[in-house]
Amino acid sequence: MSASILIYADFDSPRLRYALDLIFVVTGQTAYRLTTDWSSYRACAGPRMAYSQKLIEPDELRIPPCGLLQETSIRPIQADVQECQGLPAFFFCADTQNADTDFDLLALVFFLCSRYEEYLPGPRDAHGRFPAQQSWAQQHDFLHQPLAQQWALHLLERLAQRFPAFRFERPAFRFQPTFDVDMAWAYRYKSPWRQAAAVLRDVLAGDRQALKLRQDVLSNKVEDPFFTFADIEEWHRDPASDPLFFFHLGDYGRFDKNISHRHPMLRTLVQRLSAAHHTGLHPSWKAANDHTVLEKEARRYEEITGHRPTRSRQHFLRMELPRTYQELLDAGIREDYTMGYAEAPGFRAGMALPFPWYDLEAERCTELMLHPFTVMDVTLKEYQQLSPEEGLHSALRLLETVRETGGVFCTLWHNSSFSDIGQWKPWRAVYREIIAEAARNGNHI
Repeated sequence: MSASILIYADFDSPRLRYALDLIFVVTGQTAYRLTTDWSSYRACAGPRMAYSQKLIEPDELRIPPCGLLQETSIRPIQADVQECQGLPAFFFCADTQNADTDFDLLALVFFLCSRYEEYLPGPRDAHGRFPAQQSWAQQHDFLHQPLAQQWALHLLERLAQRFPAFRFERPAFRFQPTFDVDMAWAYRYKSPWRQAAAVLRDVLAGDRQALKLRQDVLSNKVEDPFFTFADIEEWHRDPASDPLFFFHLGDYGRFDKNISHRHPMLRTLVQRLSAAHHTGLHPSWKAANDHTVLEKEARRYEEITGHRPTRSRQHFLRMELPRTYQELLDAGIREDYTMGYAEAPGFRAGMALPFPWYDLEAERCTELMLHPFTVMDVTLKEYQQLSPEEGLHSALRLLETVRETGGVFCTLWHNSSFSDIGQWKPWRAVYREIIAEAARNGNHI
């Protein structure tokens, strides 16, 4: 029978408990006990670990604290990233005698998962997003690895070696396909003025091919190129790889292009997919700046499906910490899938596992579960301008990283990316190969 580990610290704080939860509960699926009573810790005969400046016996395990988990402020921190035991590390400490590491492993995990750096002032992109190039992970070349999770596993493994009675469970590999339905149709069911404007645009551009395709679609000669849901469902017939769809129900705008939420065909699509699969809300570009718009769109989802949305992913991945997540919680959202960068694939929070959001401003762990995604179609093709072959190689490398570490390989694709027209056409094969690779050796979700 596995024995829970006793952890001694000179202090107790929400930050410390969050870091311990991430390591032991989220990553190791095991229990721990925290004490600030040095005498009771010394009397413990079972598995134990000290997070303290106090010296302990050489055969025990100690993590040196750097002070970050005792603080209650948010301040600029200078990055000092060095390789340690084969992995990037930071928050190095001066007093490391009898310590298992030369750095504060718990602070590293907390820093990455709390998204501490995103609370600090600094450049934002045209959509108000924290850019990947501002992150320590991109600047120090570890965005491609789930670093917080890797260090958590390192600590768990060291503890298991030191204490045979201590057991933990490595995360299993899972594949989670997700889809943002920004535009369910390319041509059909749009208002007359939108159709007229699109036709005029094609005429002025001299795009006869687009004009003919539009005419063929509207006359029901061919299927709308964006309406690829039958293909998606066919590719994911196995219940173990059930797709998750996020629906855009916002009003029309510069960055919000879906047809009206009132249209019976869109409502039928949302209802049908919601009855067969897990679904969620895709808050519009406008909703990211206005909680009243978010609430309006949540009510639309509820009116169409019969239940409030509990899952979401921000359109254009627009989020601002902590406001966006606070507003999602207020709207009843309990699972969010926005944690990833638009311009770079990888592990924004250093995790390939769902984990709870820590509200750094309020200094508390919340009920909102964050589901990081690893790679997005638009990232590979548009932002990084990779060829289909290069994009596949990049995605499969990340998939193998998750397979080795354990956790969820979560993909973000769009129904429109499976269109048989234009530059997206060869990317269907890329996604099919990703599915095939994820399914090998029985490694489904």
